[in-house]
Amino acid sequence: MPPRDKEKIKVGILLDSYSVPAWEYRVLERIVNSKVAKIEIIANNNRKPSKSSINEYSIKHKEYFLYNLFTKIDDRFCKIKPDAFEIKNATDLLAGIPEITLASSQNSDNDYIEDEDIKKFSAFGVDVFIQLGIRKLRGETLKLPRFGVWSYHHGDPKIYKGGPAGFWEVFENQPVTGSTLQALTGDSNEAVDIYKSFSSTHWLSVVRNRNQLYWNSSSFVLRKLEDCFNSGEKGFKKDRIQKKLEFHDRRSYKPPTNGKMAYLLLRHIKNYLQKKLSYKLYFEQWQLRFSFGEGISKNFHQFKKLIPPKDRFWADPFIVHKDDSHYIFIEELEHKDNKGYISVILMDENGNPSKPEKILETPYHLSYPFIFNWKNDFYMIPETCENRTIEIHKCTDFPYRWELHKKIFENIDAVDTTLFFHNKKWWLFTNIQENPCTATYDDELFLFHSDDPLSENWTPHPLNPIVSDARKARPAGKIFEQDGNIFRPSQNCGGRYGRGLNFNKILKLNETEYEEVQMGTYEPEWDNSLSGFHHISHDKGLTFIDVCSRRSRVY
Repeated sequence: MPPRDKEKIKVGILLDSYSVPAWEYRVLERIVNSKVAKIEIIANNNRKPSKSSINEYSIKHKEYFLYNLFTKIDDRFCKIKPDAFEIKNATDLLAGIPEITLASSQNSDNDYIEDEDIKKFSAFGVDVFIQLGIRKLRGETLKLPRFGVWSYHHGDPKIYKGGPAGFWEVFENQPVTGSTLQALTGDSNEAVDIYKSFSSTHWLSVVRNRNQLYWNSSSFVLRKLEDCFNSGEKGFKKDRIQKKLEFHDRRSYKPPTNGKMAYLLLRHIKNYLQKKLSYKLYFEQWQLRFSFGEGISKNFHQFKKLIPPKDRFWADPFIVHKDDSHYIFIEELEHKDNKGYISVILMDENGNPSKPEKILETPYHLSYPFIFNWKNDFYMIPETCENRTIEIHKCTDFPYRWELHKKIFENIDAVDTTLFFHNKKWWLFTNIQENPCTATYDDELFLFHSDDPLSENWTPHPLNPIVSDARKARPAGKIFEQDGNIFRPSQNCGGRYGRGLNFNKILKLNETEYEEVQMGTYEPEWDNSLSGFHHISHDKGLTFIDVCSRRSRVY
């Protein structure tokens, strides 16, 4: 909670209409309910509201017939709820806030706020304008707010200048789709990235890809306002990814004409049929691989196989070495139940494994059995997202008996919680689905700290989320130290869940800073039958990984 004597950030909202898409309504709602910002003025352009869904990009011209046909079919059969583009009326939400009806002049690309309205704005002392309507702003308006005019760009501007947002990423098989919050200030007419995120691209549907993209981006404005509130000008300039956008001579993307769209559709249909045929002939199964040797082995092609029966999978191995034996704790899931539980495999020094034995089961799904030792006792934090908790289970008879010790978080959508002790503090890393409207947990990594790993009171890091990128956010096993460096394994979920694995070196980890750099990324290229690789564990000369293998449904 902010100090009582600290003044909130003064916000001005630029709208085309009080009828706004649901994702923009969420942006406004978060500001209205915020403890760090207050909306001082609404600038209303009184334009017709945007159409819902992907059809806002439709072009009434026969050259775009196939594009328009696809958007209508996609919108009809692939739309999901809640719809980010459902029109909502923000009149009641913004009731009582002063309003200025704009008399802006226009050209083909930009809007200019008239001098009379600029004078009205200046009386409110606004710190930042949030642009949820009106086209590109130029002129004296940019000099008013100290933090500039913020606007969204959906779709990665480094690759896709133009639009439609989220379309080309699907049809060009890009693994991720970017979204950016940009700022324009009076000292420059060039946009600057102040917040950036990458979500996994939906392989089939543009509607679903855009729905997830826009819902995710609804968090950006409040997060950046919190940075500005906590650190002022430093918080505005200090960003995870801040640099001028460089377009140079790259092509400007636009909706495809009939000839291009016919080619794209044929290729898209071919990919769809190939996936359907593959699904009929094969199924994907998570399996284990292991190797003995000092240090974490990365010669993955040399690992020995542990293959489960066809009726189940094994994943998320965590190794504990105790009494000259290795205990491998795993998620085990039987397909008939589609609910994971925790099992343990005992492996001797010769690499002979026992059959998995079930040790922990609950009415809800369990996975990712993170194990840690505290005051000579073993504890486990399994993934319990289905129960909307983060739970700690205590071992009462190693390794077979575990009981619920406490719930350290409740009413939270979090996965793959990972603890790490550093500089006399416990650090809790976990991926959180902050927007329940989205269908993924892969995008954003959050960090908390406490003096006690069993505490129910964890302090959130001021830079949360510390990673906002589906290619490297989600944890993939224990954080470890090697040669004086700290490494965080993470999943690459770009394009699909568990596509590959990264090693990220942590450069800064304290109560105000977090910084990491990706040192290496691996996909299961050593075996053509593998389609995924997302976890690694090492202890006392043994390394375990899990891989996703295609297996025949017939044989």
